Amino acid sequence: MSKGLNVVVAALGGFVAGILLAPKSGKETRQDIANKAREAQEVAAEKAEHVKTAARDGYESFRSGAHTVSEEVKGMGRSAKRSADNLTAEAKARGRRVSQAAKSDEE
Repeated sequence: MSKGLNVVVAALGGFVAGILLAPKSGKETRQDIANKAREAQEVAAEKAEHVKTAARDGYESFRSGAHTVSEEVKGMGRSAKRSADNLTAEAKARGRRVSQAAKSDEE
């Protein structure tokens, strides 16, 4: 069990024991239960909002990181294409020089 859940279970157990052993009237006990239920609902709503915010922030962080990586990969692809184009042009130029040198040697 998680630490937070342990705390909630322990608090709930203490609350129930307190209600059962307290020398209060039924009306007071029902009011105490209603108050504690309202408090628990408020805490749960607050925790849910924290989780929602954390999830939204995590999603935005992931999305931003994915976009950054995508742009970097595109840049690398363009750089690789330029390098390949330059190597192709250089290979063609060398091939022409070798061909011309071979022709002049034949003459």
